[in-house]
Amino acid sequence: MNARIGPSLGRRVLVIGEYYHGNASGGMAAVLQYLEPYYDALNFIPSYRNPGRPSKMWYGITAFLRMCVKLIFHPEIRIVHIHTASGGSFFKHAHFVDAARFLGRRVILHSHSGNFRDFYEESPRKEKILSVFDKTDVLVVLSDYWAGYYASIGVSASKIRVLNNIVGYPALSEPAADDGMLHLLFMGVIKDNKGIFELVDTLAAHADGLRGRMRLKICGRGEDEKLAGLLRDSGVVDFVTFEGFVAGDGKADVLNWADAVVLPSWWEGLPISLLEAMSYGCAVIATPVGAVPEIVIPEENGLLVPPHDSEALYNAIMTLMDRDLCKKMGQRGAEMVRPFYPDAVVAKLAAIYSELPD
Repeated sequence: MNARIGPSLGRRVLVIGEYYHGNASGGMAAVLQYLEPYYDALNFIPSYRNPGRPSKMWYGITAFLRMCVKLIFHPEIRIVHIHTASGGSFFKHAHFVDAARFLGRRVILHSHSGNFRDFYEESPRKEKILSVFDKTDVLVVLSDYWAGYYASIGVSASKIRVLNNIVGYPALSEPAADDGMLHLLFMGVIKDNKGIFELVDTLAAHADGLRGRMRLKICGRGEDEKLAGLLRDSGVVDFVTFEGFVAGDGKADVLNWADAVVLPSWWEGLPISLLEAMSYGCAVIATPVGAVPEIVIPEENGLLVPPHDSEALYNAIMTLMDRDLCKKMGQRGAEMVRPFYPDAVVAKLAAIYSELPD
């Protein structure tokens, strides 16, 4: 099976979302990177790019104007597929929804947010949020968990579609010589809510028992200086290294190196980094937040620990010191990730597009 968004279908769709070329980072950018090769003709307008606030504002305004012009002069485009998150991203894209509907187009809103629950429940603009969903034809969510949540706040279940996050096929390589240590990998944005600083503190608290038995590679970007300072002050630099942002062959290298991946996040949608690691046969240590429990089954392909629980995190790492158990979990994860490969995801996305009439 080689699912694709063919030219006759692709020309009907305009995709709005985060800039995803080059070294763009984040889950939404990763999804778009993985999806792009499966569109024969991708109409895409970036509405956000990682740099500072002036660039965010510029991208938002120009993207809105570009979308309007494109829809006016290209009547063959019948569907606007908007990738969004929460907070400012959601309210910004609400204007895109309004304009697309005013110009007579069908609208798919594709939510990638991992903290939409907090965003909605803390917002004084709940009616506004729900009105945006009312104007969309389809709300795409990342899992059954999120489908249930959006339905619980009043989004019509008839317009909700679950579309798995997409992950590419792994570029597996021959394993290096076994050094007898557990190879642990963190891949994600370097900020508090990913649990990275708590992870380093946990390793520092147990450094004497871990040194010489494991290595951790940290990959990502964000609060780089804070992380570098913490690694230096914690005295773990002999077995914990900060690799910075990785992509392409560099990402494949660290994934082939790893035995297990760790992501002790405070909240998540459906983390691409876990799916990528599973595709390379890595066992998983994660927290039971968002849709994570749908892809990490305790004692089967990984271990779940409560957020902010340093002792549970340490115990999970120690459990995976059993190399046979770690390998068995990794192999099971590689089987479980298959529904997230392109053929399955692209076929379902094509079906969502096809169900919307002109």
